[in-house]
Amino acid sequence: MLDSGINIIEKIKKGDQRAFKKLFEQFYDVLCRFSYLIIKDKFIAEDIVQNVFIKIWEIKDKLEINTSIKSYLYSAVKNSS
Repeated sequence: MLDSGINIIEKIKKGDQRAFKKLFEQFYDVLCRFSYLIIKDKFIAEDIVQNVFIKIWEIKDKLEINTSIKSYLYSAVKNSS
């Protein structure tokens, strides 16, 4: 189970790869299914979700999430899909 959303974000902002991996493992499959519902292509859906996580890692030091991490991820995947 993940720490609270705020705590996990703070850990990721500090470069904690284990926290990032936990976040990825918790949400990857469900976000892929969510993206698939929008675009109807399994492989593109997987690429979209991977790209969302890559972007989060790339901008981790500037990351500002004002909602729950779950809402943020779903919005990012929806917008990318």
